[in-house]
Amino acid sequence: MNRVTLSQVARVVGVSKATVSRALAGLQCHSPETVVRIKATAQKLGYRPDPMMTAIAALRWRGGGKSGELTFGFISQFRRAHAGMDAGNFAGAEARAAETGCRLDHFFMEDYRHSAALQRTLLARGLRGLIVAAFFEEQPAVMLNWNKFCAVSIGLSPYQPPLHAVAQDAHDGVFMAWRKALDYGYRRPGFAIGLHALPVHVEDDENRQSAALFLHQKDRAPSERIPPFFRSLADSYEVRARGFAAWYRRWKPDAVIGFNNLEMQFLVREAKARIPDQVGFAALSTWPAEGIAGIKDTPQGVGAAAVDLLQQTLRTNQWGLPETRIRHYLEPQWLDGPTLPRRR
Repeated sequence: MNRVTLSQVARVVGVSKATVSRALAGLQCHSPETVVRIKATAQKLGYRPDPMMTAIAALRWRGGGKSGELTFGFISQFRRAHAGMDAGNFAGAEARAAETGCRLDHFFMEDYRHSAALQRTLLARGLRGLIVAAFFEEQPAVMLNWNKFCAVSIGLSPYQPPLHAVAQDAHDGVFMAWRKALDYGYRRPGFAIGLHALPVHVEDDENRQSAALFLHQKDRAPSERIPPFFRSLADSYEVRARGFAAWYRRWKPDAVIGFNNLEMQFLVREAKARIPDQVGFAALSTWPAEGIAGIKDTPQGVGAAAVDLLQQTLRTNQWGLPETRIRHYLEPQWLDGPTLPRRR
């Protein structure tokens, strides 16, 4: 089957090939209505960008382009996925790469003695576009000659190279959960948030913690303020459960905004609270199958956005480490659930 071209899309819409190219690349061209028509027509005709033309344009001064399917590298720190995130990120990135006529190969730092060995493998395979997954621990580190690659990262931690990055907006997720609880009629919501302990370091922890502390300071009235409960994820289940139960009994929030479904277990098993009759509950990390209200976890969306960002860096010929790192945050998504029903 012949590939649909930009020229074919342009003829159907009645614009120039250059206009179609600019619209599909997300660059300013004609009116928003024209852009919508172009994108709709391209989708209807089954247009996909030619991956090799994209690669040739981006690699024109670099060499290393090979004929055939364009392949990107996805670099994870460990084969074991941190909280399942790597698996979700890779699945989303792989699906998005396929949609754009590309392929994604997965590499794990722990499989290589050092970064130089990984770099030799990447260059031998002609892989110049890379996605660096979240690195949560100091070792093994990834230290490549970044001038040889176009690369972006997923997540934010001090163990990653300072590349343009894509992440879920953990800070705004806290604000969204808080606003939803108040809008639903709860007047004394309280945060119970888990924090990783070294050597694991995740910037999301700092974003959630700072947002919760800010909202505690800016609450409606001093009499309604409930101090956040922060637990270390390195502590045993028993220690975390006892600490949470003591906090809950002391402050009696009418809704708990927890880190994940573990706080709901603490409420039911340790605090003997009835959800939602006695207390509402929302999680800062959940998904539809859990049936819990809260912020939807979207690792696949982050992975897909990383592919889009990588392709943009290739199109604009951005090689090496950027002078100024740009962070791209995915807007949080709210999931309604029976654990946090409306009270008004």
